[in-house]
Amino acid sequence: MDQGTQQAHKKEKKGKGKSKKLAKKGKKVVEESTSVGNEKQTNWVLVILKELYLFLEVFPLHQDSFNYTLEILTDLTRFREDFVPDGKAKKKNPGGAEEKITKLAFDTLHRLIQPVLEEPDADSDAHQMVREVFKNLLPSLLMTFDQGATTPIPKYKIHTRDNTLEFLNSLISEIDGIEVSDDNNARKSNKEQLFTSVHALLQHTCAQVPEKADYRNHACQVVASLFGVLPLTVKPRFLAFLSRYSKNAKAAYRLFAVQIAMSLVELSSEGEEQACKALLEIILSRASDKVASVRARSLDSVATLLQLATANSHLKSQVYQLVTLQDNQTDKRQNFLSLLVKRTDDEKCNVRRVAIQALETIGMLSDELVLSKAELRHLVDKCGDSALSIRK
Repeated sequence: MDQGTQQAHKKEKKGKGKSKKLAKKGKKVVEESTSVGNEKQTNWVLVILKELYLFLEVFPLHQDSFNYTLEILTDLTRFREDFVPDGKAKKKNPGGAEEKITKLAFDTLHRLIQPVLEEPDADSDAHQMVREVFKNLLPSLLMTFDQGATTPIPKYKIHTRDNTLEFLNSLISEIDGIEVSDDNNARKSNKEQLFTSVHALLQHTCAQVPEKADYRNHACQVVASLFGVLPLTVKPRFLAFLSRYSKNAKAAYRLFAVQIAMSLVELSSEGEEQACKALLEIILSRASDKVASVRARSLDSVATLLQLATANSHLKSQVYQLVTLQDNQTDKRQNFLSLLVKRTDDEKCNVRRVAIQALETIGMLSDELVLSKAELRHLVDKCGDSALSIRK
């Protein structure tokens, strides 16, 4: 290679090195300018939200303006795909700025419907405004906003769900706190209508949950949390719906109903005996479902409840009646145990397994021997089951 060629190669190599440096420098400038632009945009959004909040303290919105403002505020309560929690964010891209926007958006959303909560008898259609709020926030609860039910569930959707649930729990508690006198029928009627809107939110959560396990688990947590803040006088209405929902023609609905009932039983407390009884009936009614996955879920819930009852006196008093001769419930006991024995011969291995687990746990509920000799003999026979998991 001659000297001229070598010099040409050196110049080319040097030129490539400079271009790489310039590219890196240019990328850094773009990132910094984008960061500055985003920071300015964030500051403007915060300023506008604060101005809107102050405006709503003085001037209520008409229906047309209300719907438009509600859509914008709902969108601002949701985190974006590039959201990073404040503690894990880099200095150049702080997640705290977006958290400030979502918090202020929720505060402004609350301010938007504050007149309804302060004067629920002032407008006969006031409950409709609250219903619209629930309708707009439902995709946030189900995490179906922004490209639908993607898997795995992105963290920014989970953060959005958590914030939305906290807001709704607080709002329902505020509705429950509305004072109603016996002679103010209009105020009483509107408070009932507000709880009707809450009931509709729970119904739509059950009806629109995606048919994916992760989403069902999160939706179950949502229903349990919202149900927990309802007053005792309102809960029976949802339980009646859940009973109908558990008999729906769609197997996914029946499966989800059992999952919800199980969660609510676990969270039940003293004074909710009737609710607990209704939930147990929902769970047991699906033990003979025509779909094996629903039967397995039902029996698995029964086995879990029997185990929990050994350490929970409140739950034990409810479950105990199903498996003992207490309170002249011999027929119910026989029906319950015969159902479990029947399921141990189910065509599906998973159903047989959870049925056997339930029978094994019954003896832990009392010092008395609940299982009869015939039932114990049936368990022994299962040691020769065709499935290895059953024999074990």
